[in-house]
Amino acid sequence: MFQQHLVKRPKEGEYKMEKNMQIDCWDFKDCPEHRKNSCPAFSHNEGKKCWLTTGTWCGGIKQKDMATKIHKCRECDYFRMRDGIPG
Repeated sequence: MFQQHLVKRPKEGEYKMEKNMQIDCWDFKDCPEHRKNSCPAFSHNEGKKCWLTTGTWCGGIKQKDMATKIHKCRECDYFRMRDGIPG
């Protein structure tokens, strides 16, 4: 079984699925350096499962635990891509 990953298309700014490549949420969302550095998903290297991490910076807003933020995660383009849900 392979994991699906994304590569940014340079001109279109869109992402396409690729095999054997990985991208973290902060790269997919193009987080500013100061936000990325203060995010626990970044410091714990949990960028591929950010919805499981308490205190992430999503949409510029500090989130709480998974149970509190999961409804927002389900609307997130990164979460949907990782879960295989069409945009």
